[in-house]
Parts: sequence; structure tokens; C-alpha cells
Amino acid sequence: MLTVMNNKIILLFLLSGLLFTGTTRAQWSTEKCPTNNNLNSIVFVGQKMGWIVGDKGTILVRTNNQWTKLQEPTSENLHSVCMIDKYNGWAVGDKGTILRFDGNNWLHFKSPTNKNLFSVSFNDADHGIAVGDYGTILLFQDGAWNPVESGSRARMLSVNFQTDNAWIGGGLECANVPLMQINMNARDKIPVNVLDSYSSITGISFSDKNNGWAVGSPGTILHFDGQRWKKVSTGKNHSSLKSVFFDDDSSGISVGYGGTILTYKAGSWTKENSLLTIDLKAGTINDGTYYAIGDSGTILTAKVLPLISSWTKEDSLSPEKLNPAQLNEQLQGDIRLFPNPCNDILNITMHDSYANKSVLISISNTQGKVLLQKELNDQMKLTRIQLNTSQLKSGTYYLHVVGASAIPVIKFIVLH
Repeated sequence: MLTVMNNKIILLFLLSGLLFTGTTRAQWSTEKCPTNNNLNSIVFVGQKMGWIVGDKGTILVRTNNQWTKLQEPTSENLHSVCMIDKYNGWAVGDKGTILRFDGNNWLHFKSPTNKNLFSVSFNDADHGIAVGDYGTILLFQDGAWNPVESGSRARMLSVNFQTDNAWIGGGLECANVPLMQINMNARDKIPVNVLDSYSSITGISFSDKNNGWAVGSPGTILHFDGQRWKKVSTGKNHSSLKSVFFDDDSSGISVGYGGTILTYKAGSWTKENSLLTIDLKAGTINDGTYYAIGDSGTILTAKVLPLISSWTKEDSLSPEKLNPAQLNEQLQGDIRLFPNPCNDILNITMHDSYANKSVLISISNTQGKVLLQKELNDQMKLTRIQLNTSQLKSGTYYLHVVGASAIPVIKFIVLH
């Protein structure tokens, strides 16, 4: 016990400074955790309430900006938690353990299996799915869980329920069935073979039915565009990934073994340079904050760096007040960009007349893909904004400004 405590003290000491350095410049820190047990899954309900489950029946709840450990209703390891709303949630774990949250307590729910369950997802309060060992698939309908024949011996490790379809990820050596789609109406099961037979999928997240991500081993990242799954490369080597979460189409996080953390912004993944070597099991984004959890009661947080930050009209610099000699600027009409090329920050200034209009600003790449959009309404009265370009790859981009009779399209370059 003393060795464990000493190791944790050393870990906290290491994390008290700058834990990650990299293009995102995220300042990561630890949150106080009331347990040393391994943490496996995290979910938030709104902006203030969060839930974590882990080994030995661990259940943590976050209220008033702190995590509290609840009395364990089970001693089995819990692997996944899903909240429908703050009064209704589910958790699953080893030996077919199923727990239901009734708004006050976590209670045992009748399970039709004794197989280990690894993931649970709900489309609404009346329709859910849980998956586990030996091809186990359970469907929740009419108030009860019932098994469904999967036709596979694979370990089903992750599931995401999207309207009429559920996507299941898993793996079994030489089985070549890392992904499976289930049509929840017809109960049709469609294997998707996009990986080598030794690969596995351990995490799936969809921002909507036409935009999904899947991660796993060995260092696998897949993207679903509404039609098909395609492999994605981060450009850097990284360990196998355990989970993925997307807050919206443009903001995501994936975590994995050896302290691996990847963050997604503006169309690309960035690998955080971590001093941490402990295995991370799950990540999420809530109210502008990244969360990563893992072994030995580890809870890490960092603020999501916005791609755009803005100033009010009173704090802004109108174009007439700028000194062109000090700016490597790009000028078109009443809009200026500087510096150009830029590294981490691109300043955008507009004439005061824009402050009285609703303005839509978007950034696209050379292929025409829109990477970011920001609407400035006439109530904001903004004439200067900053674009955080630290998460954009080096290359050429285009700024589009919609809010006047002419629509300026200004080219700028990011050079790291």
C-alpha cells in the first residue's frame, strides 16, 4: 500500500507542472480522485454532472466541481456507463453485471448473460444495446434485456447506437470482424472488413449518423463519412487506442495505452507529447474541458483551446489604427489578416461597418473542405477576432467572410 501511495504522489508531482507540450499547448492537470482503482468509462450529463465507473464496482459522481465516490452496489469491474438524462442511466461490467440508475441509486438489473460486458449505448430511454465477450449482444426493449445471436465469437468491445443503426467494434485474432453494423429494425448484422485480421476496435463515437470515428489496435483510427469507413493517419506513431469521443464534428479526443492522448481540431489529429506513461481508458469533452481517465484513479483535465477568440469593439483595433510596417499583412477590401504566413495566431480585423452586421466567417483548405465556421451576430459588435492556427497543419487556407455585398476570399498560409 505504501508503494502505491508513493507512486501516486510521484505521479501527482510530475503532473503538477506542464504535463503536455505540443502544438495544442494544452495545460493538463490532475483532478483529485477519491479512489486508486482503475477508471474505465466517463460520461457527463449537461455541464455540471459527470459519472465515472471503474474496477471493483467503482462509481464516481461529479457535482460542485469535485468527484465523490459512491458505495459500490457490486464488486465486479465496471467497464462502461451511459446516461440518458440525469435521472436515467446504465452501467455494465464483468460476469454480465448490469446496473441501472433510477435518479437516486444504482441498482442491479436482471441480466440474461454471465459473460463480461464491455460497452453500453442507448438511443433513447426505451432502446439500448450492450456488448461483451464471445460475441455477446444484448438489446434493451420493452423494459428488459434480451440476447441476440451475433454469429461471431469475437470480443465485442464497443458499441454506439445511432437512430436505426448500432455500430459494434471488437476483435478476434484471424476472425477479421472488427466492425459490425446492426439495423435495429430488421436486426440485420453486416460485418465491415476494413482492417487486418489482427486489428481490433475498442472505441466508437458518432457526432451524427453520417460522421463517425472508430479507434483501436494497433494504433488504428477509422473515419465514417456516411457511406464507408476509411483509415486515417495522424502522421505520427502512437500506441493502441482505447476510446474516442467527439463533442461535435470538429472537436474530439482519443486516449490509449502509455498515456497516449490525441486531440482532434480543424480537420486533423494532434498527438500530445505526454510525460505520463500510465494507461488511459476513456476521454470526453464537456463544457470546454477535455477529460482523460485511466489506471490508478487517474483523472486529467485540460481546457479546450478555441480556434477563435474575440474582442469587443471597444477593445479592438480598427484598420486605420494598424501600423502596416509592423504587420506582415494581407489586405482585401475592408479586411486585413496578419501575420501572413502565421504560426499559432492569425489576426483578422474588419472595418467598423462590419460591427453592425451579422457576419459568417469560415476557413477552408485547398480542397474546399470547410474546417471551421463562426457566426458573429450584430449584437456582438466585433471588428477583430483571432484564429488559433496552432492546430492547423502547415499549408494554404482560405478565409471567407459573408456579411457584405461582396464576399472576400483571402488566402493565408500557416507555417509551423
